Amino acid sequence: MTVAASLVLGGCSEGTPPSAYQHARDRFFATVPLTMFDDDFYPCFRTVDGQPARLSAADCYRLTAPRRMRGVARTGFETGSFYPGRTTLPQADERSDLWIELDPRVLAPDVRRSCAEGCAVYLDFIGRRTAVRGRYGHMGLASHIVIVDRVLSARVLD
Repeated sequence: MTVAASLVLGGCSEGTPPSAYQHARDRFFATVPLTMFDDDFYPCFRTVDGQPARLSAADCYRLTAPRRMRGVARTGFETGSFYPGRTTLPQADERSDLWIELDPRVLAPDVRRSCAEGCAVYLDFIGRRTAVRGRYGHMGLASHIVIVDRVLSARVLD
């Protein structure tokens, strides 16, 4: 019984660690598995107008200070990979452990139109990264999220 309690309270999962979250309630729900009761018991979920809603990554996770970043972003359905330092398309089988959150409204109109269904784009931007390694992005396959705050330049690659 003592071992089970310490595993539950200590956070025995391999998910995103409690220290990754900004808010105490989310750190608590990342540690204590109460999700079987209600959606509000998931980290970063809230009930808004009677409906479950998820906080944005910027409102949910602890982030680093904004800084300039450059690289290639690949976006699309269930896709959001970022390849820092790249200027050309990554190989089809090349993986990134960075998930990118790119709001289309920060892109110039011509780039936004080209990327409406997803694309590969070279970005020079000001952004932030999650401060704690965890499981982020689609199916938790990325170790960090990169959030684009302001685009300095963007060039569509495909």
